[in-house]
Amino acid sequence: MRPKRKSTSHITEKVSLKIINEILPEYWTIREYKPDYGIDLSIELFEKNDSEEKLVFDTLGEHLFIQVKGTDTVDIANIKIKERKNIENTPLNESGVEKQIEVVKFVIDTNELFTIHRMGNTIPVILFVVNNQNKNIYFLCLNDYIDKVILAKEPDFFSKEQENKTIYIPTSNLITKNSNTLSPIYFYAKRPKFYSFFNKIGYQNNELNYCSEKILIERCKYYISILLRFDVWENNYWPIIDHFKQMLIKIKETDEIPIGYVEGFVPDNKEKEWEYGPNGNLYTQKEVLNFQHIHSLWNQMDNMKNVYETMCREWFLPEYNG
Repeated sequence: MRPKRKSTSHITEKVSLKIINEILPEYWTIREYKPDYGIDLSIELFEKNDSEEKLVFDTLGEHLFIQVKGTDTVDIANIKIKERKNIENTPLNESGVEKQIEVVKFVIDTNELFTIHRMGNTIPVILFVVNNQNKNIYFLCLNDYIDKVILAKEPDFFSKEQENKTIYIPTSNLITKNSNTLSPIYFYAKRPKFYSFFNKIGYQNNELNYCSEKILIERCKYYISILLRFDVWENNYWPIIDHFKQMLIKIKETDEIPIGYVEGFVPDNKEKEWEYGPNGNLYTQKEVLNFQHIHSLWNQMDNMKNVYETMCREWFLPEYNG
């Protein structure tokens, strides 16, 4: 006869959770799931607000799901990855060009991967592999890894009778006490906001295609006031966002449509001799250029969702895109 025993896995888990709480900002809220079914933690992000008489912390309205794997030994290796084309348009097509990267090799249960696959990719599920010895935290977005790496190489992966899968986490995906290492986490946490933003732009772009020229400028200014409400404009990874923000602000505040004219060129704004629109109405050269630029601007912004899908979701993955 023996008493109940505590396994070493329970100790490892407790230590890894303690490290996560030590490394992440103390003003973030970390909630444990008990029992858990593939998701160990949810994290709600907050920011400091020192505009009040005393320091307070405001929620960003941003959340992440975390799967935690603690370990006392980390298997680090160098692997070769081949350059590949955009997997969203064609099946995996790798070239002979290779580069070598350093990764953490980690084995994860297939049923955990399938659970996350069923969740979709709107809210990122981030894997934290915690080295309990040196307190390093390696991260990997599992939604993106499944979609862009596993299924790209093995489209029928989940139909196989395979109990586990070795995954590869770039060692550069490291979270430390240095606040700069949290930038990818902040970017992942904004994903639901980005998807809402893309959806709104897509709606606006479609409506502008059916908008008469008489109200096009007025309509686009109204749309701008809506877009500027979105909390997506501040980030450290996607500078094109700020570019669009500045263009929208200029249109809203100055009535100027920022068109890249050739130096010295001044469009005519007096003679209405330019046909535009389905009815062939006559407008000045400047008016026509303004109409064209508004449509071009919304088309460019609408394309951000495609850039996000083909590029941003592949950041921090062990892949080499040509």
